[in-house]
Formats: sequence, structure tokens, C-alpha cells
Amino acid sequence: MVAARAEGERAAVSAGDGEGNVLGGWGDPETLYRARVQNFGPMFVWSEATAGTSGIGTALATGRLVEIDRFEHWCSGFHRYSCAAVSIRDPTTAESIGTISITVHDRPLPARAASWLVAASTVLEKRLQARAARASAELLAAYQARPRARFGSAALDAGGCVVAADALAQAAFADPDGAMSRLVRAVVGRARTDPGWIGAAQLGDTRLVKLEPVYSGRCHVVGVLAVITEPGDSPSRPELVTHGRLAGTLEGRVVLVGCDEVRFVEIINGVIWLDSDKGRLRAPGRTLGEAERALAGRGFLRVNRRTLVNLARARELRPGFMGGMWVLVDGSSTPIDVARRRVTALREALGLQA
Repeated sequence: MVAARAEGERAAVSAGDGEGNVLGGWGDPETLYRARVQNFGPMFVWSEATAGTSGIGTALATGRLVEIDRFEHWCSGFHRYSCAAVSIRDPTTAESIGTISITVHDRPLPARAASWLVAASTVLEKRLQARAARASAELLAAYQARPRARFGSAALDAGGCVVAADALAQAAFADPDGAMSRLVRAVVGRARTDPGWIGAAQLGDTRLVKLEPVYSGRCHVVGVLAVITEPGDSPSRPELVTHGRLAGTLEGRVVLVGCDEVRFVEIINGVIWLDSDKGRLRAPGRTLGEAERALAGRGFLRVNRRTLVNLARARELRPGFMGGMWVLVDGSSTPIDVARRRVTALREALGLQA
């Protein structure tokens, strides 16, 4: 609908995702051609951080409808273009997940461009609201199908809001400072890239909570089932390295694993976790520096401020943004980001320097 109107106004319409990537373009062929010459086409990124002030990037950054007139563009190469864009919000998380934009070359924006975009975004957001309602129903059904948890359980949607909880969990999952919402969003993000992953976190000072993503279909994450596994004082934890093996706790049990069984070590919200072949284990210590010192000489390398990677499990390196890198490890499909200042050290440790 918007594309048909735009073509009659010698304008081009584009759709993008929540990262500023252009997914496709429609409308006036000449304007589309000119835009693509300026890298405004599929697979190019127009986020605020990458392209500066632009319709797509600024709409994502502000979460609202914006109009950018010629010289308002950050880059002088775009000063012959004017554009308008609107962000599409996820009703569950309230995050901008996409954009629709209208672009013209050497002419004013169509007078009704803003109203066209608002009408299109309203239609899309209504569809998203219907999908969110179905997701909540599926999440509730998954929660009701589980047996009652001894120490409390809850179902939280992808935005971290409680959909259902028993009496024990209601107080435990109260979220006045937003920490639980941030944790759930992190779990959902991890589950989207690593299907089948199940995590755990510390709740308050003493309790552990198991976090299990709930899927609709094969890969759409609709929320998280959270089960409290330790209601009182946590059991005493051993040293990280015990007789040449690493020690962690899982549901109150101490589990020992060999260094070769650990893919990586990471810190999340002040808790150290061992991602191992035997499961996700909570390790002793409060800082990654403690773990790094305990594992010195055992084949682990810090690749960013929160992760140590087992070099023996590294299987693939991929180039990242602005000189960064991603490393993949055996047994996990989730790439681990390597900070730019750590790229050389990683390559040297793997014997890949020229």
C-alpha cells in the first residue's frame, strides 16, 4: 500500500530490522537505483551508530516517527535526499524491532508521507499484538503443564513480565529495579541463537533459579519458565580447581569436570558459570579475574571482559565489526565476541599469527 503510493510520488519505500539493516525496497525505480548507489539497499546497515542521522537510524534511536530533511543528514553525501521513517515496536518488550521508511531525491517529501507510515505501522503493530496474545497463551499452557515446583515457579514473557506465578514465586520475582526483566531478556536473546540452551542465575543473595526458554514452533521464543531450586542458604562451594578438575554446583550438587569438558567460563550478574559438556554449572568466585587466575596455565584465555574461552575447544574464527572477531567453540552454536584488543592475543595463542 505505501509502496504503491510512494511510486506515484517518485519516492522509494524500505523496510528494516531492529538493528538498522535494510531488508528490502519498493517504489519508484529511479529513486531506488539512486538510493542503492549510496548503499541504501538490502544488507546495508543504517543504524544511528553506523550512518549517523538518517531516517532509519534516528527512528530506531528515538522509537518514534522522524523526518530528516536533506542537510539534516549527518553525511554530506546524503544531502540531496530527504526521508521519513517510523519504528515498529514489539508490544511485549516495547523495543524497536523494525522500521518502514520513505526516501526521495532532490524533491520534498510527499505531504502525506507521515500519515502513510503511521497507518502502516499501526497495521503491523496490531498483528504483533495478536501474536503476543497467542504467545502468552502458549506460555501459560506450558507453565500449567509442569508439576508444581517445591520452592516456587513462574512464567515470564520475553519482556520479563510475570504471566503466571505461584504464591512462593510472586514475591521472589517482584522486580522493582528491573533486574529480573534484564535477566529474562538476556536469556531470551541467548535462546534465540542457541536453541535448547537452559540457564540459571542467582536470585537475591542465596537462591538459585533455573531459567528454561519456552518455544513456539522451532525457534520463536515466547518466554521463560523460572523455577527456584535453592530456597535457603546455598551449599558451601569448593575451590574452582580441585585436584586438576573444575568444580561447580548444579541444583545443590557439586559436579567435577575436566578442563577439556569446559567450553568457556563467563560471568553474568556477578555469578561465574562453567559452560560444560555436563551442563551449566555455577562456579565459586565473584569476579572473572578470580577464575582467570585459578585457570592460569590450563589453556583458557580471556577474550572479553566477561568470558574466558577454552582454546582447545575453539573451532572457528569469524571477522567482526571494526576489527573485532567472533570465536565459536565445540558444543555450542553461539559465537563469542572477541574484543579488538584481544584479537592478536587469541590468534597468537592459537598459533595463527603469520
